[in-house]
Amino acid sequence: MPFSAMTQAGFTIAALGDAWADLLAVAPGHSPVFRDPASGEIIRMLGDLAGVFFWFVSLAWLIWGLVNRYSISVNLHDLISLFPADGSRHCHAGKF
Repeated sequence: MPFSAMTQAGFTIAALGDAWADLLAVAPGHSPVFRDPASGEIIRMLGDLAGVFFWFVSLAWLIWGLVNRYSISVNLHDLISLFPADGSRHCHAGKF
């Protein structure tokens, strides 16, 4: 199922972004970039955007898979009709 890996990755990235933003507020270090009060919110937003991106990719992957599954099931009758019912290994002439 495509939802399992991609949505788990999206959730993990969003959770790590939140955790890093909270940790950054406690110990920003010596960097002037990370000492800025907005840096935690920017990191949280980037984590959320990455998480939403992974969720959209997984949703598109699921829709693509379902559409292809439907397409295969609709065209399966045409594929089966290429082969003769008598068990011979030769395809019907003119079917290709």
